Amino acid sequence: MTSIKNIILKNAFIVDPSQKINDLGSIIIKDKIIIDLIFNKNVTFDDNNFNVIDCKGYLLCPGFVDIKCHLRVPGDEHKENLSYASHSAASAGITSLVCMPNTDPIIDNISMVELIQRKARKESDVKIFSTASITKKLQGKDLTEFGLLKEAGAVGFTDAIRAVDDATVMMRALKYASAFDILLMQHPEERSLAESGSMNSGILSTKLGIKGIPEEAEVLQVDRDLRLTEMTNGKIHFYNITTAFAMNSIVEAKKRTASIVKETPILESEYFNNLLDMQLYFKCENFQKTGSFKIRGASNAIYSLTDSEANQGVACQSSGNHGGAIACAANLRNIHADVVMAKSVSKAKIHNVKTYNGNMIFCDSMSERDELFLDIVKENNRISIHPYDNYDVIAGQGTIALEIVEQVKDFDAVVVPIGGGGLISGISIALKGLESSAQIIGCEPESVDDTYQMFKANKRIDMQHRESVADGLMAIVGQLTLPIIQENVDDIVLASEKEIIDTTRLVWERMKIVIEPSCALVLAAVIKNKEKFIGQKIVLVITGGNVDLVTLPWLEVGKD
Repeated sequence: MTSIKNIILKNAFIVDPSQKINDLGSIIIKDKIIIDLIFNKNVTFDDNNFNVIDCKGYLLCPGFVDIKCHLRVPGDEHKENLSYASHSAASAGITSLVCMPNTDPIIDNISMVELIQRKARKESDVKIFSTASITKKLQGKDLTEFGLLKEAGAVGFTDAIRAVDDATVMMRALKYASAFDILLMQHPEERSLAESGSMNSGILSTKLGIKGIPEEAEVLQVDRDLRLTEMTNGKIHFYNITTAFAMNSIVEAKKRTASIVKETPILESEYFNNLLDMQLYFKCENFQKTGSFKIRGASNAIYSLTDSEANQGVACQSSGNHGGAIACAANLRNIHADVVMAKSVSKAKIHNVKTYNGNMIFCDSMSERDELFLDIVKENNRISIHPYDNYDVIAGQGTIALEIVEQVKDFDAVVVPIGGGGLISGISIALKGLESSAQIIGCEPESVDDTYQMFKANKRIDMQHRESVADGLMAIVGQLTLPIIQENVDDIVLASEKEIIDTTRLVWERMKIVIEPSCALVLAAVIKNKEKFIGQKIVLVITGGNVDLVTLPWLEVGKD
């Protein structure tokens, strides 16, 4: 009889951020240990030796981690014990729990950290990690022994549901933690403002007759601790951010630390506004470092790597702009970057990769690129950074939305070109998170309308590679990005090849800026679908300006 320990999970969509895996494949498990991952779609398995389970395309990923758990152990086992808590977690796909230190007694010494670990080994179905308190007895005065507690196994330090009120104590804690590379976790509430409140102040708290907590309580605490963190080079995590103002504080802190990505300008055109009877705002990522928006996602992905991952070097496949961005970010971090490109890529984009010392590897055609890229990654043990099916890349692209909402007030829609879908995914996630009411409109060339077809059909469709003058948009929409687009995007519109070329030339002539056909598409699509946008404030994301000046698309058209 086949052992239950020997299992093959086939046809699963495997997502593993630590391995940069986002693909359909199979997992082989022997004696409860994963021994192999297979991504060959034509592979067959011996059913006699393994229990083969068809996952039918369902998502398969490492277990989730709950980083804030009040496990009531020790001291309140009558409310919950480790066995019940871990069983509930495992049932929901959570395989790791991080427990808070507000137990009885408080986890502020080595013996308590070790006690949690011993009990977890005996009673828990999942991994349980312990935090320790920042201050002794959670009193906000005297610091605990960070170094010894970390050595004993504490994975972070927090005073649980109490903030460290004293700024001097918090600054000392951050300095102390920085010396040991320790993460502090803070409850974001200024206690004097939040005292006796039970929910955020607002209409609902008034209706219910419940005393509210003003949003200023959260904002002041977050602002103070972010400033202290910057001053001390420490690391901090905030639990339970619940207000938009506090979120904005975090975003501003991110901006202050950004050293690579530029904040790009918004341009307006009286000519196009009058022509189309709408107010257009051109978000000019053609003025971005490397000449396109791609540096946002590339730098976020590169700087998210651990030192050991970075030492392996990175690799990407690209139609040009992603390769230049990866080369730039890798060069700034002083790591190796392999860039696989088709020989047909524009000379301007090839020059971009050369400028930043990227190692270019050419293939004869786009159809050969995937196979060559996989060989490069495997042979050289590179970290793969996908141009759009990568969470870090998507998040980086989403920073455009943070700038748009600061630069343009009360816009009605943002129009974004779609290739693989990383840009519009990041922007849509950010706008939804900021609770923007603006519509999110994608656009594609009529000749490369894979996302449009899948969006209308509400399912993935097998598509063949096709060509377009908008060379940056010839990718097939990704496995990660398509569901995001289906969830967040309001509509997708199209434009023809001639309309894209004519619009590119028109922007050059009227606005005196260099843009690629791939981003002229957004204006071409708005012109073609004018009735949809009349009288509105529309943001157009201009994605890049890397163009071969000797092979302008309209020069060929003019010969006809």
